[in-house]
Amino acid sequence: MTSIVIVDDRASNRTILSKLSRAFDSSAEVDCYADPVAALARIRVRPVDLVITDFKMPLLNGADFIRRIYADQPDFDAPVIVITAYEDRTYRYEALEAGAADFLLSPIDHREFQTRVRNILAAYHRTRNARIEATTLRQELDEEKAQHAETVAVSERRLRQVLDTIPSFVFITNASGKVTLANRAFARACGVEPDRLLGRMLSECVPDHDFAHASIAEDARMRFDGGVSSRSELAFTGASGASIFVQVAKTKLQERPNAAAEILTVATDITQRREAENALQTAIEAANRSSRAKTAFLANMSHELRTPMNAIIGFADMMEREVLGPIGTPRYLEYVHHIRSSADHLLAMISDVLDSAQLEAGVMELAETEFEAEALLEEVRTIALFRAEQANVPLVTRSETGLRLRGDLTKLRQALINLVVNAIHASVGNERGVSVSAESLETGGLRFTVIDQGLGMTPDEVEVALARFGRVSRRENAEPGAGLGLPLSVDLAELHGGSLQVQSHPGRGTRVDLILPASRRVRVVAPVAG
Repeated sequence: MTSIVIVDDRASNRTILSKLSRAFDSSAEVDCYADPVAALARIRVRPVDLVITDFKMPLLNGADFIRRIYADQPDFDAPVIVITAYEDRTYRYEALEAGAADFLLSPIDHREFQTRVRNILAAYHRTRNARIEATTLRQELDEEKAQHAETVAVSERRLRQVLDTIPSFVFITNASGKVTLANRAFARACGVEPDRLLGRMLSECVPDHDFAHASIAEDARMRFDGGVSSRSELAFTGASGASIFVQVAKTKLQERPNAAAEILTVATDITQRREAENALQTAIEAANRSSRAKTAFLANMSHELRTPMNAIIGFADMMEREVLGPIGTPRYLEYVHHIRSSADHLLAMISDVLDSAQLEAGVMELAETEFEAEALLEEVRTIALFRAEQANVPLVTRSETGLRLRGDLTKLRQALINLVVNAIHASVGNERGVSVSAESLETGGLRFTVIDQGLGMTPDEVEVALARFGRVSRRENAEPGAGLGLPLSVDLAELHGGSLQVQSHPGRGTRVDLILPASRRVRVVAPVAG
């Protein structure tokens, strides 16, 4: 509701002005006063939207009346309209200079009066509403600022608690090299409280000058090179005199593109890790020396072990065939057979161990020749046939005609024999037997395949079988071995630049592919007809 105060010493004027004011706003509250002092008292106690006053009054003229209003209420902002019957411009200037919003001559034009009052009130209400809204927004902004400041303060306290909980050294330096933040662990290492570090040069704070100089140099490098982070390991001696190793991680902190960046440094104690690494390295070196000594010993024992075993096998073979005459006692002949069989098995195990040692030591070399794959399979069949017959397992070999290769015949034969013997052991009494084949590949290489229909293996058992000295056996009467046959075959295949692949399923058998690259193939050129 609009509140209007009218001040005029003439009752007729007050009546006219009151009616005109209510004519454009029927809800307006209009208070009329003949005494300007009484009007001032009214204005002090209740807000007013518009004041209409005569200039010539007995106690105060219009200009003095306006001055008294502002003297009593410095924040008074309602518009004041001054009306007078005198045309002297001096009155108008005095009223306007005192703070009047408008000046009208009497007798007033009713339409002009209502229009001016309406416009002045509309402008005042807009200004007042804008001021109220601005005040509200300012209050809200002040509240938000206060809340934000409190939030920041809480965050800073929590950050400080977190930083002080971290055992690592945490500190920030600005472009001048002064510390702007430090946690309690770093301050304790420097022998002071965290607040004592702020604003001081890092070189003045850190008792270990080498660490301080290295840190300052790295900060300068990061600012010069434009790097955003770095990592290094340094020694650090604290105020207590204790020395440790720390891993130093640095990160550039830059709030604005052109602002000088600060550097965050986090130094973590890695003394125990360094000691553990040193101990581990020492242990590894000792283990490597021991392994090299063991490998060299086994590699050098090839002749010393194989020669007497071959002699035992040779003499046992002569006795078994009674080359120099009959033995006489059948039991002795049976013993000779056992000696021969055990010596063969022992020689095979010794050969696998020694060959594995030579491969591990990197001293095994290939004695390469050219030969037919069919001839190689025939030799494998001849050597493994005795074991196949003992196990009652059919053994079949098949080779692609004219398939010729270059490699170490002895070592490839050994690799295939190991695969075939394993297949026979897994197929004891199985009539479906073991097959060995050789064929060319579309890639230009060649593949030897050994397939059995025996026990098969799970993926975990395949992994064990491929490991050195790993043995997989589900038969109580399985023949013992060193667990090197399959791994040795893998090594011999790789020594030829090839690979070995195993596919196996429990109860359905195993397939092993020994694949050699195209470089091992020998192309047979047909003669040109004359």
